[in-house]
Amino acid sequence: MSVMLLSPNHVATVAMGITKLLNRARSVEQVNLTSSTWEALKFAFEGCGTQVHYRLYLYKAEAVFEVLAELNARAFAGRYYTVEAIDYDDVTNQKDLLKTPEIVNNHYCPGANWFAWTKLLESFIYQCSEDINSRSPILAALLPLLDEIKLFIFNRQDAYDAAPWTI
Repeated sequence: MSVMLLSPNHVATVAMGITKLLNRARSVEQVNLTSSTWEALKFAFEGCGTQVHYRLYLYKAEAVFEVLAELNARAFAGRYYTVEAIDYDDVTNQKDLLKTPEIVNNHYCPGANWFAWTKLLESFIYQCSEDINSRSPILAALLPLLDEIKLFIFNRQDAYDAAPWTI
């Protein structure tokens, strides 16, 4: 397996989605994570929040970015023995892909942006899955998150909705 040092924009876009999920932002309120995935995410990103508990959004995207960037850099260094860093100051095109799903045919339809974000998350996980990160609580949280987001998208597709429940 090879490892890529991902672009700052890639990491920032993944970080923004994770931050929205952690903060339970309105645009992702239809996503019901299992309690084990939710607890794993909170544990993995516990240092990414603010100490001000009266704020609506406790987690900060820049802090989540730093955690993710360090994980990717560690995987890259573990493979190629070269230390490189991804810096938040280099982010030029962070995308907010997890928008509120539209209601189509009486159910929420996440749309293409959710597919795009999920694929970026999957790519991120793949690029960070080196031996050096094998015990990372971050990867341990992101793997079930990926599965649950895929299931969320899948269950809201018209073809799935139209399929018979029994035959």
